[in-house]
Amino acid sequence: MYPLLLSLLIPAGVHAQHTVSAELSAQRIAVGQPVTLLLRQTGPEDASVPDLVPLQQDFRILSRASSQTVEEINGKRRTERTLRLMLLPLNSGTLQLPAIRIGQQRTAPLTLVVSEVAADASPDPTAPPAPLGTSVSSQGGTPAPLDEKAPPTATAQTTMPGALDRAAADTAPSPAVTLSARIVPEQVRLGAQAVLEVRIRAEDGAATGRLLPPAIAGARVLPLGDERRLEQTADGPIWIHEHRFSVFPSESGSLDIPALRFDHWTAATDGPRPVRSAPLRLVVAPIPDGIAADDWRPARGFSLSEAGPSEVRVAPGQPLERLITVRADGLMAEDIPPIPLAIPFQLRRQDEPPRLWNERTPDGVIGYRSERIRITAPEPGVFTLKGPIIDWWDTQQQRPARATLPDVTLTVAAYRSSTAPPVPSWEDGAGHTAAERPSGAGSTGDPEPALEQAPGEAPDRWYWLWLPAAVSVLVLAIIGGWWQRRQRLRQDQASPLMAGAADDDGRMADTATRTAAKIAPAAGSAPSAGITEAIAAVERAYASGEAGAARTALLTWAAEVWPRQVPGNLAQLALRVEPPLRDHIHLLEKAFFSPTPLDWRQPGIGALLASAAQRIDA
Repeated sequence: MYPLLLSLLIPAGVHAQHTVSAELSAQRIAVGQPVTLLLRQTGPEDASVPDLVPLQQDFRILSRASSQTVEEINGKRRTERTLRLMLLPLNSGTLQLPAIRIGQQRTAPLTLVVSEVAADASPDPTAPPAPLGTSVSSQGGTPAPLDEKAPPTATAQTTMPGALDRAAADTAPSPAVTLSARIVPEQVRLGAQAVLEVRIRAEDGAATGRLLPPAIAGARVLPLGDERRLEQTADGPIWIHEHRFSVFPSESGSLDIPALRFDHWTAATDGPRPVRSAPLRLVVAPIPDGIAADDWRPARGFSLSEAGPSEVRVAPGQPLERLITVRADGLMAEDIPPIPLAIPFQLRRQDEPPRLWNERTPDGVIGYRSERIRITAPEPGVFTLKGPIIDWWDTQQQRPARATLPDVTLTVAAYRSSTAPPVPSWEDGAGHTAAERPSGAGSTGDPEPALEQAPGEAPDRWYWLWLPAAVSVLVLAIIGGWWQRRQRLRQDQASPLMAGAADDDGRMADTATRTAAKIAPAAGSAPSAGITEAIAAVERAYASGEAGAARTALLTWAAEVWPRQVPGNLAQLALRVEPPLRDHIHLLEKAFFSPTPLDWRQPGIGALLASAAQRIDA
């Protein structure tokens, strides 16, 4: 009793208590070096999501990974969850990692020191500070003064900064890595493309690290790709890694490009050493006067293309499909306007969604826009489809230009044959169409051109046209001869049976008599009792409405009439009798295959069968 009361008085949190903890992989790092934060949560199965919003003030979360471990000892389950975060400090100095809330608990705050130099390097206290206007090399030595009289250019290059280590001065110098950047051209119009070239140069082996993408306010940046190559110089090989970006300024005036940064990793340091380039400036000229902003399309090249003839003929209701593609060199596909294609009001137009894609080359981006249009005409006629016109600005010649397509003549007329395809009219080298080309034959007024032999065409062409027909006739003749021979062999095999049924005097009837005897019964014989019984069976089946019994009785009657060659079914029996008996037999046969019931019972079937038997005996 007492243990039960004690368990009720103890709070539930004592039985299932959560414990949280936070741990950093390092307490001191260099600028640009990531650090790993490990968050652990131990307790029952229900877990709480950590609140990571306070971390985003001084850190950027590069990646995250989670794991879970479950243990059960003596019937008690224990769950440990681990969240691994890779953080990149956004500022330098002493940073405070705030307490992270996980459920109802918080972790202890942590401290991280982010220094401008690597953690294992200490500056030389005896070295004088470098004055302004100098650059410090990572190889050590005396600072080199910059040329103050050199005019400013759009190309800048700096060496990797770092601390001088007196112990490393006696050993071999570390490999030098430099970062240079330039913008080509240095002056563009608003919205025109400029190519930003970034070059990473290493003297001893390819540089290992990461180039931060350029962040340019007031411009759109599109990566074009990178290239690695090895150059041989008098001082030795140089490893070069180039990156290219397309820059499209969105504001006129001076566009400032901040210094680019490359985080270089070496085996001798614990973290990356930043390598920076000097900032650049791009002069952006406004749109020329007289050009509207909607019509402003600066590019190195702009063209319209369409695969198809200049004259097309279709039938009423038959669609004409046009595929028009725009190619803009130096303009992104998103900036290419819709193709202005006007059609007469009598025609119907159906557009498909356009296809947009960009081709990235070392010299810049090439945008494409492809549109597929279907045009139909409900009534005959001749229509002129005006070619599209798009105005653009030539950045190389610095003048306005226009891209056009020729007009298309559409003839809508019915064909003589429903299978006749449209006949396009192409222009020859002399500029004449097929309708304008001189011909010796007069015009017949027919909408379809007559078939004429080409000037250099050989007369043997007709031989190849008639050859398949001749081969077909020959094959049919061979099949017909084989069939006749087969029928003749069947007749010869039936002759001994016919001879055994002849009279005792051994006279042989001629070939026509033997053939007729195969089907006709013996002449002069009176109706047998079997025929009479079969007719009575047919009448009983017709009276009772049993179609199956009627079919069996009719075939029994046929076996009595033609004992030498009995019909196999009602269709063969109907071929040997004459109307109206033939119609009655056909109606009975249809009753077996009709989807709806048929009244196949016709009166007088017995009299018709008796009359047919007497006529055949006669």
